[in-house]
Amino acid sequence: MFTDIFPKPFTSIGMVHLLPLPGAAHRHPPPLDNTIAAAVRDATVLQDVGFDGVLIENFGDAPFYGQNVPADTVSSMSVVAWEVRKAISLPIGINVLRNDALAAIAVAKATHADFIRINIHMGVYDTDQGRIEGAADETLRYRTQLGAEQVNIFTDAHVKHAQPVAPFKDIFEEIETLLYRGDSDAIILTGPATGKPADLDVLQAAREKHPQVPILIGSGVTVEQLPAIMESASGVIIGTSIKTGGKTSNPVDPDRAQEFMNTVNSAL
Repeated sequence: MFTDIFPKPFTSIGMVHLLPLPGAAHRHPPPLDNTIAAAVRDATVLQDVGFDGVLIENFGDAPFYGQNVPADTVSSMSVVAWEVRKAISLPIGINVLRNDALAAIAVAKATHADFIRINIHMGVYDTDQGRIEGAADETLRYRTQLGAEQVNIFTDAHVKHAQPVAPFKDIFEEIETLLYRGDSDAIILTGPATGKPADLDVLQAAREKHPQVPILIGSGVTVEQLPAIMESASGVIIGTSIKTGGKTSNPVDPDRAQEFMNTVNSAL
């Protein structure tokens, strides 16, 4: 359960955006040792300023594979996640972009991670990687097959950088389906793109419909927004606004990260 991993009343999860991995489309991917060092550094900063967990994501691999990443991505993410696991004591999550849930489960199992994020768990979406279909049936069966039932599944509803094709009439029906047919442990709400704020009216309505469900805001979180978010959300996944210069691809800025956590703690 979510509360077994994150028992506090409000959860702050910081992003560890990886540099381009070997095999990425980037013209000059850095050596994997550099990527490991950067990831460990960011995760350590997040732990030191008081974050509750980290989420590791192959952000630097854009443009992403749609649903099935190659073996080199899985192996590289496993190595990086394992080094982060050794460096910090916080809960760790895995997101394999764009939407390889099976790879995320495998990496999480191998590295003793605590949760995964799946951008499209159910339904059908048009994305910049083409049309992606959710595969909750495969993901849940594979988790059982690997003996990884302890790995929580956090799923996006109406995920960023995507438009729904079918079958949900609105985001609230999607949330209902993700919870009760997709066995999601937490729901993530985002804005239209990375760094863009989520609709807080949707958050409030979702909270009213599901008062006991963990609901996280997963994009565009800022210190200024935080008081309104904390009224209804169970927590946040934050990256861009705690990076140097507010740029997603930059390292975590200790001062920005500390300011964010100070704001959270003063509101609890």
